[in-house]
Amino acid sequence: MDKEIYEKEKSKVIKQAIIIFLIIGIIILFLTIGIYIIKVSNIFKHTETCYSLDIDNANKEQIVDLFKKKEIVYCDSLYKIEYIFSFPHYENITIYCMEDKNINIYVDNNSELIKYIKGNGKKVRGG
Repeated sequence: MDKEIYEKEKSKVIKQAIIIFLIIGIIILFLTIGIYIIKVSNIFKHTETCYSLDIDNANKEQIVDLFKKKEIVYCDSLYKIEYIFSFPHYENITIYCMEDKNINIYVDNNSELIKYIKGNGKKVRGG
């Protein structure tokens, strides 16, 4: 009789162990699939878009007017402007100067200057 009780308890423990291993396996499977989906998707990828605008005699006046409107410090020897938008939210405009140090400014996305750079410049990199 003791052997019969022992066998019942043994089979019960084996069933519980199999159920526990199946649950752990299913959890690991779902975690693996979830991590793979996150890696494949673009949710957490760092994306950066860059526009570059060369300054010449034709557009220098318009650029300087936009600088003056926003009270942005600029150099007289500017020859190029670069706008970088990076995800997650980071925006930067770099004013390249021939004689002085380059100037970095931060403006909001709705700025007329950014719209002008996007509209008249060329996309250097990004999506």
